[in-house]
Amino acid sequence: MCNSEMDLGLEASKYKNPRFDIVSRIAYLLGVSEEYFLGEESNFDETIYTGLEECKDARIVRNLCIIRTALLRNNGRIRNLFQYDMKNIDTIPEYLLMCDKEVIEV
Repeated sequence: MCNSEMDLGLEASKYKNPRFDIVSRIAYLLGVSEEYFLGEESNFDETIYTGLEECKDARIVRNLCIIRTALLRNNGRIRNLFQYDMKNIDTIPEYLLMCDKEVIEV
């Protein structure tokens, strides 16, 4: 007797386990794009995404992680702007991805 998902009639996206729940929560907090949660063949749990979207603290952590990622991705360009053009972080919004839902002052 085989224990594959097909034989049991289970789909991987509908099968719940604690790891799937934790990975979905961490992915949300790290700023993984919404399309990965809401697609037909999504890798993460849509209910966790919608639940965390309602929590203000979770949205703030998510937005801060998105800002951190933008800073890391554009580190060289931002460093050059700071060093040679005498810019501040608030004068280069094009390098930071800001969310519209929460206002986070830098």
